Amino acid sequence: RPAIDAPIAERRQRFEALAARFPLPADLEVEEARFAGAGLSGLWVRTPQARPGRTILYLHGGAFSVGSPASYRELAGRL
Repeated sequence: RPAIDAPIAERRQRFEALAARFPLPADLEVEEARFAGAGLSGLWVRTPQARPGRTILYLHGGAFSVGSPASYRELAGRL
């Protein structure tokens, strides 16, 4: 069945499985981030080439239906 016709739980599962096919670079550092008082969480993704004091805020798309911080770690590391 086409992904667009699948139930939301199935679409999410398919997307996470697809994202898992992209291996993380060995030197990528991933740390959970919690934003006190906001009820939000995310990830800090760092590479050895990152400049101290510089940050890219990446908010993934997904139309509020697919994707998660974990599924975009590899992309965030490349940015």
